[in-house]
Amino acid sequence: MNMKINLNCMFLLRAITLIAALFFCGTSAITFADQIKLSISIRDLGTIRNLDYLEAHFSKEQIQSLKNLPVQGGKDFQLIKNDQGTFALTPCLFNVYQWTSEGWNNCYLYDNSGYNCGAKFFFRNGQLFSLGTYGFWRNHSDLLSFDSATGSWSLFPTQNQPIDYGAAYTGVGEKGAFLFFGVKQNYRFDNHQDFEQGYFLNFEDFSWQYLSFGNLISTSSSLADFVIHENYLDTKDFMVFSGFSSDPQIGFLIFEKNTLEFRFIKMERAIEILNNPSWILQQANQATISAVRDNPFVLNFDDLYQKAEYVGEAEVLPISAREIEELQNDYILISLGMLIATGVIVFWVLRKEILKVKHLESQKESIETKPQSQKNSDQKLIELFEPFQGKVLTVEQIDQILLINDIPNPDHKKVKRSRLIKEVNQLSESHSGEALIVRKRNPEDKRFIIYEIQNKVPTSLN
Repeated sequence: MNMKINLNCMFLLRAITLIAALFFCGTSAITFADQIKLSISIRDLGTIRNLDYLEAHFSKEQIQSLKNLPVQGGKDFQLIKNDQGTFALTPCLFNVYQWTSEGWNNCYLYDNSGYNCGAKFFFRNGQLFSLGTYGFWRNHSDLLSFDSATGSWSLFPTQNQPIDYGAAYTGVGEKGAFLFFGVKQNYRFDNHQDFEQGYFLNFEDFSWQYLSFGNLISTSSSLADFVIHENYLDTKDFMVFSGFSSDPQIGFLIFEKNTLEFRFIKMERAIEILNNPSWILQQANQATISAVRDNPFVLNFDDLYQKAEYVGEAEVLPISAREIEELQNDYILISLGMLIATGVIVFWVLRKEILKVKHLESQKESIETKPQSQKNSDQKLIELFEPFQGKVLTVEQIDQILLINDIPNPDHKKVKRSRLIKEVNQLSESHSGEALIVRKRNPEDKRFIIYEIQNKVPTSLN
């Protein structure tokens, strides 16, 4: 990664710069708790408010002079204050700025960039790390370490690292790093795969392990117990997500990094609080978050976690053990498949059809017992899709058909859309045995969802 320059004059200049970097960028042992973090929006640097809340840790001069630093991609500057000093970092650049009497001094001595976009920066045992997330046409979970003695970054070796994987949410604790959801993607091979669970990087031996949530949380699935929003916090002991439960109730879903427990506490403004604030100041498990209209919110997640309701927990699974188990299961299935007689296969096919018929009869009986007013309401809901049989619709078109496009809160709209689509499909399945609305990813841009309307809108529910 280091770039060697053979010209003597350039070497002398680089040597002088190295000496200065060594003076300003020394290392010392610190603990994970002995740091204060500030995430500050690049777009708001010119109009930042409430700086008096930050002055105890970060001066106005430090913040305002960030405007003079180069940026490339990313949304925020990450400021970290610890026993080593005050540092400013931004994704997509390898620059490591340390505050000195002369302003921000760049401890990185080279000019590489574009590799660690979306990176998670953190200090551990006095050493600065960068984790993930994408660059140079592929996602990755590479762990990089910064060497202040040479002013350069290098790849830190880990075991069983997932390939082409970049996390959507990253948290760092005493025992390791937690990567939630994300995408496995490599543009060279046109590979794209959404990852519904997570990974854990164990700091004891720097090995990667699976992190399983089951069906507890999701970023999109209405079948999960909790759907989380895109913004989150990473504190000393917790990863904190805003989102809503299946009830639905809006609040904070709090993940405890040591016990792997999830707890939920209802808070109506949870999504709004984390929705693109100008800055977030964190110390241990307390966060001060700037708001658009109000004074900053001060949230103590030690207290909120104690008041929150236990809803489940994650599970760490060794990658090697899981792969061995999957191979064993595959071998058993293949062996059984060779031994199972045709009659047994036919039995299961017939059994499936029998259960399907019973299910349809049960749903039909349930519908027949509905009041006439409810049947009429159901019929009108189904008829909304009659003109769109066989067509593919966008999210916006679906919202217009369901008459929810005027709902101002996007999260409330998402919940309403999900419930109405589920209701339409239940009505359709009770009459035709198949769902009317099929949710798919757009093949032209897999970041977006489309809805395919089948050619079987029931003409009557009576």
